[in-house]
Amino acid sequence: MTLFSSAFAATILNAVYDIMVKESEDPFISTAEISLNGFAEAGIPGRFWVDYLPILKHIPSWVPGAGFRKKAEYWRRITEEMRERPFQYVKDQLVSQATVQFHCFGVDLNFISRQEEQHLLLLRQF
Repeated sequence: MTLFSSAFAATILNAVYDIMVKESEDPFISTAEISLNGFAEAGIPGRFWVDYLPILKHIPSWVPGAGFRKKAEYWRRITEEMRERPFQYVKDQLVSQATVQFHCFGVDLNFISRQEEQHLLLLRQF
């Protein structure tokens, strides 16, 4: 990932999730890079045989020539991780410390009620 795109991704993560990215090899950044590279590769028309023969989408992944299914499954898992990991990080931070500030909303959670604290503890189970 280029320096510009890494800096852009780090800015987004900081503004939305209050995650301080330490370096370009940060797991949040590298997961996003793999996901976007998969999206770019899958978006090339004719890249996989299934683009020409749509019936191939019904064959099992163990059949020779169905490597596109394994790649698609891998990219799906990475994309889900890219979407869920920052959200889970924020939920964990909310449960572990009630002093997280959300910069984009200007909300300070120093003063949360007991009921809200119990709600946050319930969120951690999910």
